[in-house]
Amino acid sequence: MTTIRLKRDNFPIYDREFSHIGKDSKPIYRPCVRVVSGETTEYYGHKLGIYRREHLTDKRRKWDYVLTDIATGRLICTAGRKIELLQAIEDNASVLKRYLDLAKGLHYAAMVEEFEKLKGATYAK
Repeated sequence: MTTIRLKRDNFPIYDREFSHIGKDSKPIYRPCVRVVSGETTEYYGHKLGIYRREHLTDKRRKWDYVLTDIATGRLICTAGRKIELLQAIEDNASVLKRYLDLAKGLHYAAMVEEFEKLKGATYAK
């Protein structure tokens, strides 16, 4: 069992925002960057972030905790409680293993590059 240290921090995430209604009457979303307040940690050389997001599907709870990769801003997994995410990191859960395999793949560099371009375009406004 390893010790995970969380540090309060603000970090950018990859998100979508409404752009317009398409010809087939479906909403069209465009990618954007949002800065969220949360906690960061490092796991096998990858910087990960945990933040709270409003839970919209039912009224059992108000918040979901979201685990993201800070390099790409992409969501890795969600949970109802922060302890569930921390246990997933410590116990080498299958979701995190699949993410680490993805990080070794060819598309990871392209995702990082796309996120950096998106951050540059957002911060230039």
